[in-house]
Amino acid sequence: MSTGPAEKGPVAACVHVVARLGGGEAMFDLLTRMSVEAEKDDGTEAWSIHRLRGGAGEFFVYECFRDDEAFARHQHNDALNMLGKELSDSAERIQVLSGRLIGGLHPLL
Repeated sequence: MSTGPAEKGPVAACVHVVARLGGGEAMFDLLTRMSVEAEKDDGTEAWSIHRLRGGAGEFFVYECFRDDEAFARHQHNDALNMLGKELSDSAERIQVLSGRLIGGLHPLL
């Protein structure tokens, strides 16, 4: 995600995942396996799973990467890409929003 020469610094992403009906526990297991793989990427600063209260099959994943290079490494992680295919097959809906981390309480800022 290169947004231009003037924009550098941490990259953040929020992924909204809705599991297929009855697939909430399997989705939680899959996202947990993905978090283990994401931790292995150099430059992954945060990869957190949030399960929506009252929404057994609805999740948000919050990701933060040190820089564009770390984000690119994450996107090319073969193990995560394989799990990502499983995620696509198991999800009713996936929405990914990414951009530059610009404020808040975070050690990279």
